[in-house]
Amino acid sequence: MTGKMAAVAPQSIFIQNPLGQSPTPTVMPMTVSPPQTPQQGSSAGIWSVVNAFVVQNINGQETLTPINADTTVKSGDTLEYQGLFTNNSPERVRSMEVTLSIADGLVLVGGIHPKFPHATIDGSRFIRSPIRANIGGQVQELPLSDYKALRWTLEDIGIGGTSVVKYRAKLK
Repeated sequence: MTGKMAAVAPQSIFIQNPLGQSPTPTVMPMTVSPPQTPQQGSSAGIWSVVNAFVVQNINGQETLTPINADTTVKSGDTLEYQGLFTNNSPERVRSMEVTLSIADGLVLVGGIHPKFPHATIDGSRFIRSPIRANIGGQVQELPLSDYKALRWTLEDIGIGGTSVVKYRAKLK
């Protein structure tokens, strides 16, 4: 299969926001409150799920705690979003684009994997990251806090294979 696309956005046709925000078919910000269980979906043989975790430092060890309906998150918490895309089709997926949005209440802080996805600051035009702009006559990298969504091109996902994308953001 070539040219597959899965958009991770609230109430996307393919994947829903793990925190249960109301759906739209376009890339929209994800909401953090109220936390709910991860959402999953499938499209044309691709099974997908987006999980959200609170990143904590417990006794010097970094720990990821899954966000569910009972999880309390607060301003300043760092969250990790992980999108998992599994090929359940009878053919290898040669190339597929996936997009994870970044909610208005979040500030991207890094933890981006795979590195150097395409990113958008306006929600419509995606450019290979890091995004650079001419500011005061000098080309500078825009801060991650300006990013609204990330898009990866996943390649060569074998039958039954899974690809993972992720990022970390701080709750405003």
